[in-house]
Amino acid sequence: MGVDPRLALVLAVYGAAVSTILATVQIARWVQDLRKEHRSIRVFLEYHGWEGRAGIVIVNSGHRPVTITEVGLSLVFRGEDGTIGGELVPRNALFEIEKEPFPTTLKDGDTLEIPLSEVVSRSVWPHMRVNLAVFDSEGNSYTHYEARLYDSKWGSYQTMKIGKIPALEEALGQRR
Repeated sequence: MGVDPRLALVLAVYGAAVSTILATVQIARWVQDLRKEHRSIRVFLEYHGWEGRAGIVIVNSGHRPVTITEVGLSLVFRGEDGTIGGELVPRNALFEIEKEPFPTTLKDGDTLEIPLSEVVSRSVWPHMRVNLAVFDSEGNSYTHYEARLYDSKWGSYQTMKIGKIPALEEALGQRR
């Protein structure tokens, strides 16, 4: 008593289809779990047009809490001889707020807004070219940022292009 070859073929195709579907579902679940484990933040260098102030906005766009431990900023400038340099902004001159905002834990979707001091704001505007680094408690550093203009009168955001590297006097807020 043998097995009909057509029945064997149908059972083989059915088994292959079911195992392919189950493997695809398992891979999709695995990828979804990886995304949930991923910690991701977005960093914005934001200028408030009406107030004439700049600030740093950090948004947790991942699916896990992130503890922000440090922010560093240095002004980028072009020297008289054409070389590109940077001037690290000291911590006591960086922020406008009295109390140190770090460490701060951001849950999924939370935002941290840190106003920059008046001197740093003048140095950042209008070219928005700085070296900006945000550090978390796991030792990750986030150096990519987006520059945007906030219009508080109308409540709208506008993406800004990062301008040319300014001369040293412009970068340090000393207009000619």
